[in-house]
Amino acid sequence: GFVGSLCADFYRKNGNDVTIITRRIPAELQSWSRNFRVVEADITDKSLDISGDVIIHCAAMNETKNVSMEEFMRVNAEGTKNVLEASVKNSVGKFVKVSTFHVYGTTEGIITEETVPDPKSSYAKSQLAADNVCLDYSKEIDTSVIRLSNIFGPPIHPSIDRWTLVVNNFCLQASRDGKITMKSRGDQKRDFISSYNALSAIDTVAKYKKSGEIFNAGGATVMSIKEIADRVASNFEILYRKKVKVIPGSNEENDSNFSYPIDKINRLGYVPRKDMDRTIKEILGMCDKK
Repeated sequence: GFVGSLCADFYRKNGNDVTIITRRIPAELQSWSRNFRVVEADITDKSLDISGDVIIHCAAMNETKNVSMEEFMRVNAEGTKNVLEASVKNSVGKFVKVSTFHVYGTTEGIITEETVPDPKSSYAKSQLAADNVCLDYSKEIDTSVIRLSNIFGPPIHPSIDRWTLVVNNFCLQASRDGKITMKSRGDQKRDFISSYNALSAIDTVAKYKKSGEIFNAGGATVMSIKEIADRVASNFEILYRKKVKVIPGSNEENDSNFSYPIDKINRLGYVPRKDMDRTIKEILGMCDKK
């Protein structure tokens, strides 16, 4: 997956022996995967057998899948339980569950780790259920949950299909169509975290030794969707000397007063770098290969 493959690359480049657990390695990633020990397995298998000093659990069915609530729960919640069972059995030192801000359900006001979750979609409900499973195991294994805001960044290969992510999608539109078409006027605000900052945040939490904690991780970059579209257009023009038209949609969405504080993870030493323009340029470069 998108975050899992980035994590694997990050930890390998930092001198760690990395094992990838996946259902299969696509043909286009066979060469890349030779840098790792690969275990082909399915997290829905209750006989799953995995081990390691640290487990970074990214495996999940994402929000783009059109499946039933039951299927989301089977993969995301029950799958997480299976991975935790195997981790406990094999005395894993640390278990980090990578989650999402979508579990909170709202994009209004200040969202902290103390905000009561109110997930709206089947995907978000299954992620919250998986988070709770992780916390339930916190006395048997050192666990942490990290809830990422809107992540963006280039995948390790253009075939990894996370081009629906807002920033990635705007980059793809600019590269492919020469214009960016929004679904709404773009007034709504969100926090955005680059893939580099997401990996830094995950690694920070992986080194934390207290079990059963939740951490929100953002990029300290709250912007409107329209501002993001304009930022992509500006970077595209810098790179290619071509203008990109930004076309607002007709749907009206409230200009929410949104904030995703990261004070708690900051106290562990996480400091996000200001890298939006750099990352947008990297995404645009990946679009050229798609």
